[in-house]
Amino acid sequence: GQIAVGLGVSLLGLFISYALWKPLPLTTSRNLSLLLRIAGVLLISGGTALWFWARQTLGTMMGVSTGSAAQLRVEHRLIQTGPYAFVRHPMYLSYWLVLAACVMTYRTWTPLLFLMLMLIALSRRAQREERVLAAEFGAEWHAYAARVPMFVPLQLTNS
Repeated sequence: GQIAVGLGVSLLGLFISYALWKPLPLTTSRNLSLLLRIAGVLLISGGTALWFWARQTLGTMMGVSTGSAAQLRVEHRLIQTGPYAFVRHPMYLSYWLVLAACVMTYRTWTPLLFLMLMLIALSRRAQREERVLAAEFGAEWHAYAARVPMFVPLQLTNS
C-alpha cells in the first residue's frame, strides 16, 4: 500500500522534473551566466555546510518530523547554540539555499518549482514544530523565539 503510493509519487515527481527541465525565459550575458554559476556553487557549498553544522549541533535531539506532527525525544532540550543561535530553522534554510543555488546555476523550471514547493511545505512544518516546542518549553521557547529569527539571520529593525 504505502510503498506502492510512495513509488508512484516518486515516479510522478521524476516525470514532472524531466518535463519541466526547460530553460526559464531569462536571457543572460555570458559573464552574468558565469557569475550565476559561481554564486550557485558557493550557495550549494554554504547550504550544505549549514545543513551539516545544524545536524551536528542537534546531535541526539534530531527527530523525525512528519507532515502532521513533530516528535520530541524523551528528555528533549531546546538547542540554542551553533546555527540555532542565528536562526530557529537552519536546516530548512539550508534546503532553500541549495534549491535557490540550483535555480541560479541551471535556470530551469524544475528547481524553481521545487524551491517554491519547499518554501511552502517547510514553512508549514516549521510552524507545527514551533507549536510543539512552545508547548514543551514555554517561557524558554518564547524568549528564544523573541531573540532568534525564524529563517532569515539578518533582521532589520526600526531604529
